[in-house]
Amino acid sequence: MMDYIDSYHTRTRLPEAQRPRLHDVLKADVCIVGGGLAGLATAVGLAERGVTDVVLLESQRVGWGPSGRNGDFVSPHYTSDTEGLIRRVGLEHTRELIKFSRRATDLVRSRDAWKTSRDRKKAGRAA
Repeated sequence: MMDYIDSYHTRTRLPEAQRPRLHDVLKADVCIVGGGLAGLATAVGLAERGVTDVVLLESQRVGWGPSGRNGDFVSPHYTSDTEGLIRRVGLEHTRELIKFSRRATDLVRSRDAWKTSRDRKKAGRAA
């Protein structure tokens, strides 16, 4: 299998756990297809809500496709400027979109801080 492209993600990732190919029939409450940003965020969100009977299927490697090539940056901004959004959806919808985007960015940052703290503890270092 090919290696990941050179990126911030590749340089800072933890050693890869070897996972065997799925040959058996599995039964789970939830099956997530794809280990990209959406699939992983769904799995984490379910775990945060106490859902533990989850299977995540990925045909290559976690973060292998477009999610692993996005530069690993999170931004609350849209491709359109604020005035463009207002013209397209109106002022109130624009305000709601901006609030939603900021909450989503905060959630990703809080998960990253949790992961970093957990990984330091796991490696025997204080968080």
